[in-house]
Amino acid sequence: MNNTISILGCGWLGLPLGKYLVEKGFSVKGSTTKEEKLERIRDNGIEPFLIKLNPALEGENIANFLNTSVLIFKSINRNRKIKYQKNHLYQFDLSLSRIE
Repeated sequence: MNNTISILGCGWLGLPLGKYLVEKGFSVKGSTTKEEKLERIRDNGIEPFLIKLNPALEGENIANFLNTSVLIFKSINRNRKIKYQKNHLYQFDLSLSRIE
């Protein structure tokens, strides 16, 4: 297995975590749902990916993003209601079964 960490959700918490991991020498991949945030992720030494749950996992190079030693799942928006957060786990599980 490679020495890479993928962070699904490089926002208010995921981006600082990714930056910290890069500083510690890890290869880090990070996702966002907004195209305008890709450059900011890249500027922090993180390989950026545009990935959405609509409700299935959508984006380019998802298999590359998931080719990782560790996947940190931090895509649950702190402003969303609990009922929507539970849907994310189901959506991600469903999406992974389609990729395999």
